[in-house]
Amino acid sequence: METIIYTVKKGDTLYDIAKRCGTTVGMITRYNGIIEPDMIYPGQILRIPVSEIPCMKKNCAPEIEYIVKKGDTLADIAIRFGSGIRAISQLNGITDPDNIEAGRIIKIPVSKEGSYTIQKGDTLSEIARKTDTTVAQLDENNEISDPDKITAGELIDIPEKEMAEDSQIGEDDSESIVEYLVKSGDTLWKIAKEYGVSVAYIINLNRLTRPDCLMEGQILRIR
Repeated sequence: METIIYTVKKGDTLYDIAKRCGTTVGMITRYNGIIEPDMIYPGQILRIPVSEIPCMKKNCAPEIEYIVKKGDTLADIAIRFGSGIRAISQLNGITDPDNIEAGRIIKIPVSKEGSYTIQKGDTLSEIARKTDTTVAQLDENNEISDPDKITAGELIDIPEKEMAEDSQIGEDDSESIVEYLVKSGDTLWKIAKEYGVSVAYIINLNRLTRPDCLMEGQILRIR
C-alpha cells in the first residue's frame, strides 16, 4: 500500500488526518505504532497509508519541513531523510548544494518506492547486495557512467524485480519480509545487527524521517 509522510499540525486529530488523506484512524495507528490515538502532538511525523483517490492525496503533501542546522550539508540531510540531493535542490531552488545557510527551512520530498539513497562509503556492489540485485542492473537502470564514482546523498532506482518482490509482502514472500515490533530500549543499530542488515537499509525500506526517535510498538519491515 502506498504511504506518504505527514507532519502533525496544531489542532490536528487522527480523525481529521484520516478523513483528509482518505484512510482510517485504525490504519494510521497500526502503521505508526500509536497506542493512544488521542495523544498526538504538533511536529510528530506520521506514515499515512492513502487510498487511490487523487483529490485525497493532494491534501496530504508527501514532503516534510526541516530547519537547516550549522554544519549540515545537503548530502547529510538527504541520507538522514532517505531523499536525494537533486530532489531537495529542485524543490527548494537551491543552486549551490554545498552552501546552505543554517536556520533556513527547506522542504524535503519523500523518495518514491523502489529507490535507494546512497550512503557515505557505499559502493555499487554493496548497494546491489543490500537491494538483492546486480551491479549491471543498477548500472542499466541509472545510466551510471562510472560505477566507481557514485555520490552520497543521491537517489538511484532499484530494478523492478525488487519492487515486485516487496509488493508480495504477506503473500508468497512472507519469509523474505518480516514485521518487527519495536520494544523499549531498541535502537536501529541494535535491530540492524540482529537481522544482519544496515541501519540505512531499514531507514530506506521503512521511509523513516526520524531514525533517532523510535517508538515502542512501532512496526518496522525488515528483509
